[in-house]
Amino acid sequence: MGNTPRPHDRPLTREAAPLLVSETEAARLLGVSVRTIQKLLRAGGLSARHIGRRTLLPRAEVAAFAASDPRKGRR
Repeated sequence: MGNTPRPHDRPLTREAAPLLVSETEAARLLGVSVRTIQKLLRAGGLSARHIGRRTLLPRAEVAAFAASDPRKGRR
């Protein structure tokens, strides 16, 4: 069959985004300070995983937080 490369034979042109991000990276993605991320974690607005001494946040949750309605939950 021709010389068409199969999908698994093609070189990756872009690295996949990590599933978990640091507090610093989450702050950069949201345009806020690391302190604000820490406050959101304590308040339950975001959740994190602890791996060793590192605190990591699910990238999908950070993105969902950014897309959420800020008025939701306020009275």
